[in-house]
Amino acid sequence: MAKSQILLAFKQQDTPTGVTRETVKQMAEATGLNETALIHLALAKMAQETIPMYEPDDGPLTPEQTKALQQEANETSRRPVGPPRKIKHLFGT
Repeated sequence: MAKSQILLAFKQQDTPTGVTRETVKQMAEATGLNETALIHLALAKMAQETIPMYEPDDGPLTPEQTKALQQEANETSRRPVGPPRKIKHLFGT
């Protein structure tokens, strides 16, 4: 399979949206990575920050949906019946 490639044009000076080749070289030297690995690492970190890990849902629940879920939870919950029991020791006898 052929490698997919992209041309990367570096900035003339460092800016909030780009860096110079010299900055990339310095970062590569500081991290012990080669320039290609460093760029892949930077892109992978940005992907984690910007691409959702899951599909967006349909938004907030309606009041009717919330009420139905609460009713179901009340019907199926296993809450203890009667007064609370006193425990003398949390661990041991």
